[in-house]
Amino acid sequence: MCIFISFYQVTDKKNNVQHITAGDFIIAVGGRPKYPDIPGAKEYSITSDDLFSLKYHPGKCLIVGASYIALECAGFLHAVGIECTIMVSTKLYSSGIYTIM
Repeated sequence: MCIFISFYQVTDKKNNVQHITAGDFIIAVGGRPKYPDIPGAKEYSITSDDLFSLKYHPGKCLIVGASYIALECAGFLHAVGIECTIMVSTKLYSSGIYTIM
């Protein structure tokens, strides 16, 4: 983990400063999945973290959202023969972000 201290410098936890350059930087925040605050969310759904520790076959799956992790999970489920549907907000889809897929 590091912190940008200028356009070209980062510092780590021990305050070591490094000069870095790149055309683009990707900042992966490493957020944890959470259940939405809606009735039945915890009883009838699982998170991406829960998926890989299931002790049962989930059957047909609805993937809500189309983030990198959501699409990765859908790809995994499809590869092992599980039918998946991906639900995406029309506002997000019409923004053009998915034109490269």
